[in-house]
Amino acid sequence: MPKKYSFFENLKFRILSTLIKYALIIIGKTLKIKMINYPEILSTETPIICAFWHGDMFMTAFLGIKEKKKKKNIAIITSRSRDGELMTRVLNKLGYLTVRGSSARGGLQALLNLMNVMKKNNNAAIAVDGPRGPYHKVKPGVILLAKKTGAVILPYAIQCNKKIIFKKSWDKSEIPLPFSSVNAIFSEPIKIPLDATKEEIEVYNSKLEETLIKLKEKT
Repeated sequence: MPKKYSFFENLKFRILSTLIKYALIIIGKTLKIKMINYPEILSTETPIICAFWHGDMFMTAFLGIKEKKKKKNIAIITSRSRDGELMTRVLNKLGYLTVRGSSARGGLQALLNLMNVMKKNNNAAIAVDGPRGPYHKVKPGVILLAKKTGAVILPYAIQCNKKIIFKKSWDKSEIPLPFSSVNAIFSEPIKIPLDATKEEIEVYNSKLEETLIKLKEKT
């Protein structure tokens, strides 16, 4: 269960999450966002798992703001930490669904909860090397989730011509500066067979990792 916070802590989270929400919206309105190889799968009823590197998380939030009508049924795993609490509130205010957990704490339960959420006609977005790395190494949860839900995995990476890079953070997070040009580069969707073996899951995991690395190199 998520930690319970005091009245003043909740008030702080409420104020900060509101300020961050509107800061993202204001900056987002100045960005020139272009979708490259935007797949037709996004307009179908097939469930989707958007897969990206943790360092593109902030950039992804701006894509969600742009694609407002398409993001209302996207679920995202957030950690149970204080930072995760703030992120959860921001994402909820932006219209996303959230599931609490992480690879370190409650990861398996979070994956099961996300699976149940997706079975209710929802999609998912996962930072596949998060929340603590290693950097650009895909963790196996996303492949298992796709197998169990029948969803297709949609890999993408984000390019921005003017940005701040947090070089000291493990994920090298990137935040676009106002009036930047942002390109979201998509790859072909990856479909995991429902009867995929353990060995095949490892192959798909490597394939997704190679795909995301190549996409990021293009940026």
